[in-house]
Amino acid sequence: MRVGSLIVVSLIVAAGAVRAQAPDSSNTEYARALYLLRDTTEVVRGEVNRFRRDLEFAGGATVLSRAVRLNEACAGLRAAVAQERDVFQSARLATTSARNAARGLLEEMQRLDAALRTNCLEGLAARGPGERADSLKAWGPYHSTRLQGRLLAYDGAAARFARSVGIRLSREGPGIVP
Repeated sequence: MRVGSLIVVSLIVAAGAVRAQAPDSSNTEYARALYLLRDTTEVVRGEVNRFRRDLEFAGGATVLSRAVRLNEACAGLRAAVAQERDVFQSARLATTSARNAARGLLEEMQRLDAALRTNCLEGLAARGPGERADSLKAWGPYHSTRLQGRLLAYDGAAARFARSVGIRLSREGPGIVP
């Protein structure tokens, strides 16, 4: 009986400790949004790398196929940015640094959205005038480099915001800094 009581008491104590460490709901929402956007930007990065791989030597059909996949990834990221923007716009943040970081993140999200439209959905569209595969081979490095630069700028803004509210963005998954 003592062992059973000890286990129950241990569980109650552990539950209290977990509750004490649980993040507030706004941080949980910020972390969810940041991880969704991070995962979606990684998909776009992967498609950019796939598109650029041996671009000079790839056949026309391969280039067009890669462009379609990249465009689909960019459209998905644009949708995620639009969906998650409200999370950061409605943020009620306690510190000036967190408010400034949220403002910077929102500005970077807007720039990323414009870059996705201009450099991916328009600049790397699989359909277009003339010999599209040749055009994509010629302009692909320019548009994809600009897109990668904007993805990096977004990453920096997201990391600054995360630090300002105590969220640790990591490859392993969500984590709230106690």
